[in-house]
Amino acid sequence: MAHKASARLFWGLGLLALVSGCGFDPEGDAPMSPPALYREWWAKTEACSGRTGNFERLRWSVIEGHSFPCSSGECAGHWRTDHHIYLAGDWVMDEMVVRHEMLHDLPRSASAAHSRGKAGTVEPQISMSHAVEPAKSIRRLCG
Repeated sequence: MAHKASARLFWGLGLLALVSGCGFDPEGDAPMSPPALYREWWAKTEACSGRTGNFERLRWSVIEGHSFPCSSGECAGHWRTDHHIYLAGDWVMDEMVVRHEMLHDLPRSASAAHSRGKAGTVEPQISMSHAVEPAKSIRRLCG
């Protein structure tokens, strides 16, 4: 009986860690109003990915500087499932970095994956950090 309670506690804590964005809580972040240009970038990202989403649900924060600490080292951007995007200040107007983070917020569907020839590759995303380098995934996807 004690084993079952311990197992439930273990899995419950694990689930809580996943839902909370893997503990990502940067220091020095400040709320940011997205520039009007972000809506254009959002539309371009929807068009090239074949996915649609809700720009209005996004929350934005900026962390001053060239990068910030994250699970993969030093990052230019970070996305969480609560629709919160963090950007390092030096990358706020970098289209590829911003669009890369936006892409994480566009829901993946089996039909969208199939239309791109990637059926069965739908995968859950909990929290994503991106090292300071050009956003290659958006370039691969959108050309």
